[in-house]
Amino acid sequence: MLYVLLILLKIIGILLALAVGLIILILAMPIRYSFRFNIDEDTFPGGQVKVTWLLAILYIKASYIDKVFDYRVRIFGYQILGNQKEFLEKKQKKKDRDKRKKKRQEDKRQKDKKKQKEEKQKITADQQENSPSDKQNQTSEPEELGKVSLPEKTDTEEKEQQPVQSDVRKTEDNAEKKAKPRKDSDVSRKKKKTQKESRLISLKKKIEKLKAVWKEYNGKQLMDFAKTIIIKIARHILPRKLRGYIRFGFDDPAATGVVTGAAALFYPKYQNSFTLEPDFQQQCFAADCQGKGRIHLGFFLYTGITALMNRDVRNLIRKML
Repeated sequence: MLYVLLILLKIIGILLALAVGLIILILAMPIRYSFRFNIDEDTFPGGQVKVTWLLAILYIKASYIDKVFDYRVRIFGYQILGNQKEFLEKKQKKKDRDKRKKKRQEDKRQKDKKKQKEEKQKITADQQENSPSDKQNQTSEPEELGKVSLPEKTDTEEKEQQPVQSDVRKTEDNAEKKAKPRKDSDVSRKKKKTQKESRLISLKKKIEKLKAVWKEYNGKQLMDFAKTIIIKIARHILPRKLRGYIRFGFDDPAATGVVTGAAALFYPKYQNSFTLEPDFQQQCFAADCQGKGRIHLGFFLYTGITALMNRDVRNLIRKML
């Protein structure tokens, strides 16, 4: 008994170790991505994006070049999605094979059913031949001959005998239906209106509650904390290597200034290989960029834990719940 328990504990420990190792692998191994795109006034826009994870076990590629969109998804080197002719032909062949197999299985089932029915019919026929019901039928035949069978009424005769009042009733019912107003549709509309109004009222109440809680639990400090977390996430997601240029401009020069100010937070990282050219005089956009980066899923878990560790965030969650 003790030996069996030790074996069970050993198996459970191995399974737990495997589960923990898999979780660590998923969180530690980064999702690598690379991209390239070019947009200009003279040329048609085009680009390419590639995503891989865990030594290309998961492989995703999408491209739009010369007005042709192409994509593919592979797992363990086996393509599961795509729009290539070869892949679509293979998929269609596989579907045709599956259909043929299903047809064969259905034919076999029908044949088996037919055989079973024929066997049952044979058995019943043999039983009827051997049963003493034939003798009884022979004795009952002369008695039945003495009886006179009256002719039954046909369906046409019965229909002719029915009164014409049914047609009159139908016309009256149709007239009543037309005369009645459609109250059901009005009731349903009123219900929908009331539901919408109740949803709007509940949404307004939630917004007011959120504002009150935001003021109560240091809304300014929470905003600063949220900004720092967003900047951290953006820096983690942004590519580590970036080459090329981007030239942009809006109708409103103020909007161009806002975008350049936001980009200035991350521009020093790429200033040696990347140029940002804001145009405050006209609306334009042109780019020719290529970059590489990686994303760790464990980083998002870490940022989530740090956010929950903040006292103001916990108090806000408690108050909202």
